[in-house]
Amino acid sequence: MLRLLIAALCLIATAGVAQDASSVSGLRKSVGRLDMGQTGFCTGSAVSSDVVLTAAHCLFDKRTGARFDLSDLTFRPGLTAGKSPTTRAVSAVFIHPKYRAALKGDLQNLPYDLALLKLDRPLPTTAAAKFHVAHPNLSGAAATVLSYGKGRSLTARFEQGCQLAPHSNGVILTTCRANAGTSGAPVFQVRDGRAAIVSIVSATARADGTPVSLVVPVAEAFDTMHQGLAATTTPARFEAQ
Repeated sequence: MLRLLIAALCLIATAGVAQDASSVSGLRKSVGRLDMGQTGFCTGSAVSSDVVLTAAHCLFDKRTGARFDLSDLTFRPGLTAGKSPTTRAVSAVFIHPKYRAALKGDLQNLPYDLALLKLDRPLPTTAAAKFHVAHPNLSGAAATVLSYGKGRSLTARFEQGCQLAPHSNGVILTTCRANAGTSGAPVFQVRDGRAAIVSIVSATARADGTPVSLVVPVAEAFDTMHQGLAATTTPARFEAQ
């Protein structure tokens, strides 16, 4: 029987430099580090010129459980060797309505570990890839993760050739390794010759003693969440599953 020990992946405190030898074209410019005040960071993706996709649990202080103020959040797309071509503040957030911060890494809560951030102003054209969002292919197609993390906070790292497999409650298990700071990182697969985000990293786990990651599909909820972000005073409506 598969046994899982699960932990959320926000990073408390910053980490050092890591070498990056990957050269997957176009992805790095729109993936960035999401800083939460002075407490740590996650990874996010610019899915349009002024909207960033990340994990919902990144918006809550791991030590206190309180939600971060908008003024605590900063997105740094394309951060490489500690330098980003631009930075943006966050003006609004939309968290999946079914996400419950108090449940943290509970397996029942992970499918809803999704959030969209509205940036205070659009990113330059060169930093906004407008990634296509798609359903994951669980029939053997390889995946790629691009993320920041502990020991590599200043430059994002690619991990390619990862396998995806269904787990439970709509959560996907992947052989891509994650660590603190990787939360919210995009998981890409190729669709019609271009990279599409099929899920984001939510938690690290051990399956029968082997380190794995748990990732959350985004396509089903994405459009409704985007509408909710556009009208933050009007809650999004989700049909019963």
